[in-house]
Amino acid sequence: DGTIASYSNRCGVAQSFCLAAPGSDIWSAGSTANDIYTRNSGTSFAAPIVAGSLAVLRQYFRGQLGNTELVDRLLGTANRSGVYSNPDIYGHGLVDLDAATRPVGVVMAGMPGSVGNRPFTGGIAVTGGAFGGALQRQLAGVEVAAFDALGAPFYQPMAAMVSQAPRSARLPRALRRQRAAASFGPGASVRVELVSGSFSRQTDEMLISFAPGLTYLTRDAPRAAGWWVSHGRHAGLMLGLYRDDAASRFLDTSAFAAPWLSLVRNGPGVGLSQPLPFGGHVALAVMRGTPWEEGYARAGGTPGTGAVMEYRPGGVALSLQAGLVRETDGFLGTRPRGVFGAASGTTTFVGVNHRWPAFGAWQALASGYVGWTRPTVRDAGFLRGASRLRSSAFSLGLVRRSWWRAGDWVGFRVSQPLRVESGAVDLRLATGRTRYGEVLYRRQRIHLEPAGRRLHTEAAWRGPFVGGDLFVSLGVDHHAARVARQALQFDGAVQFEYAF
Repeated sequence: DGTIASYSNRCGVAQSFCLAAPGSDIWSAGSTANDIYTRNSGTSFAAPIVAGSLAVLRQYFRGQLGNTELVDRLLGTANRSGVYSNPDIYGHGLVDLDAATRPVGVVMAGMPGSVGNRPFTGGIAVTGGAFGGALQRQLAGVEVAAFDALGAPFYQPMAAMVSQAPRSARLPRALRRQRAAASFGPGASVRVELVSGSFSRQTDEMLISFAPGLTYLTRDAPRAAGWWVSHGRHAGLMLGLYRDDAASRFLDTSAFAAPWLSLVRNGPGVGLSQPLPFGGHVALAVMRGTPWEEGYARAGGTPGTGAVMEYRPGGVALSLQAGLVRETDGFLGTRPRGVFGAASGTTTFVGVNHRWPAFGAWQALASGYVGWTRPTVRDAGFLRGASRLRSSAFSLGLVRRSWWRAGDWVGFRVSQPLRVESGAVDLRLATGRTRYGEVLYRRQRIHLEPAGRRLHTEAAWRGPFVGGDLFVSLGVDHHAARVARQALQFDGAVQFEYAF
């Protein structure tokens, strides 16, 4: 019942190294063949509980604590509350094996040069799918040692420290577009586009462009200069195939755009388009923001900066792009924090977009991009270095207007989202300690390319339907790295609008 037994010793002058343990009515091995188990009482049955607790601690901490540390831990974690607070009777208190196997104080991460100089918090937050499941796959089964205030090691699974950014509440952009256009004199126009939040009236994407035919520029359109300002808008939607309005009607409205611009999308932007004297156009866009991919938006973090330049020769529906994206809080959408330290990344990329007649009234679309990222470790934690990363993305499509009925549009596409093709990061992880308190480390190299290639296929249709406007999209996401039952995932959307 928690009180000292009548037959028990009191700690007295031995209180500095004395513990109390249960000793009354203890089930133990019998002394005869007929007594397999028997109840016994006495200090002889309390002492083995203390000795057994030390044995459990020695095994639990993988033999890394010395004898003195084990004893000090058992004494220091004993229950001293209530009746056990009297040291003359109970010494350090009632032995508490549960408390002895839990961290004492703040758990610190082991870093080279010292034991536990950083609280064990943080992890790696991932926005988008550039790495696929490479981080979780290669960190599966990998443990890192952290140390409590008494220097005992506690092991944490590394894979649990990788988290995917949650899906935002926003609907796909293709389902929530609002536009307004106004003219201010002959040959001049201004276009305003607002995209409101899915479940509120808050506007999370805005565009104001000034130019005749800037957005819907075709080979036969007049060569006009123009500029635009935006917030939360992907700069690629003003360039390439989107400038011809050839690819903007898919559910994933940025599938044919440079994917790295999504890493700095959630913020302000400005762009300029200028005709060239010898024909064609050149355009430049600059933006600053945090990652925001279709359906994903990372909270917090320091905004990065991006710039993209496009050249369009005269007379052909071809565009060449080159750009630079500077992420100040991570690289390729991956944000290390806490014990992982901090990193930044600079990506340079090039890409090509083209549109040409396929057969009949069908048009073929193609875009391809490749980028090179140089990560920089700003604050060394577990993350100690990274090689240059190479990544890519591409999309192929077929589109046609007035397919089923006048004014409708149908399109098919297959896309590979942003994917790391090569590159690795180096981690420095504490693996444990010696019985003398020296922390042991090992180098862990993580290759970041996914095990398989991800392809997303979409079929979409937009057009007038029973007095309104209908949009239908069906998609199949295939990832070769998934097991057979999960290799294919389906998605889709249906939207019907009726004005009255």
